[in-house]
Amino acid sequence: MMYGINNIKQIISSGDVNLIRRRLGMVFDFDCNGFPNETDGQVLYYAQHELRKISKDLELELMFNRFYKDSASRYEKYTASNMVGIGSAEFLMGIDGKSKKYLGEEPQHIVRLSSFEVGKTVVTRELYHLYDSSYCVGDEPNMPATDISWFDAVMFAAWIDCRLLTEAEWEYACRGGSSTDWCCETENELKHYAWYSNSSNGYVRPVGLLKPNQFGLYDMHGNVWEWCLDGYEERYYDKSPEHNPVNNKDRLDKVCRGGSMHAFAEMCRSSFRHSEPPDFKAGDIGFRLARTKI
Repeated sequence: MMYGINNIKQIISSGDVNLIRRRLGMVFDFDCNGFPNETDGQVLYYAQHELRKISKDLELELMFNRFYKDSASRYEKYTASNMVGIGSAEFLMGIDGKSKKYLGEEPQHIVRLSSFEVGKTVVTRELYHLYDSSYCVGDEPNMPATDISWFDAVMFAAWIDCRLLTEAEWEYACRGGSSTDWCCETENELKHYAWYSNSSNGYVRPVGLLKPNQFGLYDMHGNVWEWCLDGYEERYYDKSPEHNPVNNKDRLDKVCRGGSMHAFAEMCRSSFRHSEPPDFKAGDIGFRLARTKI
């Protein structure tokens, strides 16, 4: 890590555009091996947002002409073959009042989504290591990349010309066309699709070992929680827009979905909502890439 948040604040608060350009230019640049100089997602996220307040031209110069440069080619080389296209759709999100109530899952409501692309699996250790050379791959390159904060996930996704799924996109993708609690008909079938408390023996597993859902997506239930783009509000469904909803308020905990290897079946349901602070990291939280379909 080149700079901490406090260092970035000092540089920004100086108001000296030349100093900002010089110092942050190094933060957003790459080393001689092609790795980003800085991979602390919180530092990068904060710096970009502060740059945007100063000047969009400065943001373009330092972020898009450096950190994001060649992101489209990285996407084609490393990620495109692992993406699945999802067509525009309308579905019922959440649960109805007759179902067992959990925080934030009501009211059930209609959501309309534009087409998008989503990763068949969560991001793996091997893929994340292309971005952060210090990230440990170990003996299992196809294990989910975990101990990743929401900030880290957002900035990695942008680096590879993607983004995180919105919460609504995630639920639709997880359901795979189903209207049941899981992508399968009953809880008895869940072990064929999910590593969870009844099937995992408490261990995270490599991606893609079990059955995919009807959209061809693996491990949407269980194994690791998945960060979504949205901030979490318990009553968000009361006011969320019908078309492409996303709660993009910055100062909120962030949504994570899907359950993990430790989760009970109820927590792995397609509609179950969970959240953590955006700087939180754990061995059972990862993320899946998404992309607006062009």
